[in-house]
Amino acid sequence: MLVNAGSAPITVHAATGQRPDARIRHTGQSGLIAPGSTGSIDVEVRFDCSIPIEGEPLSMRFSVETDDHQDREVHYPVALLNTSWHRDVAQTCEYLR
Repeated sequence: MLVNAGSAPITVHAATGQRPDARIRHTGQSGLIAPGSTGSIDVEVRFDCSIPIEGEPLSMRFSVETDDHQDREVHYPVALLNTSWHRDVAQTCEYLR
């Protein structure tokens, strides 16, 4: 879920985050998010089962286009530990061991 806290609509063109234990990337589906609204984007999440998930949030980089057709880059920390992603991958990694 993304929040547009700005005063103009935005379109997300990319979202990426990577570290040794996890990688997140935008699948390319974009939509307009109105000011003061929430929206979502499709992402692919990959975890490395051989490495414990770090407790620190994953730094994500979002590339957004504003209403005036300017591209902007926004960085935001995304929690992975103790989320539904983490619970799902923990079960899958345990099964694979």
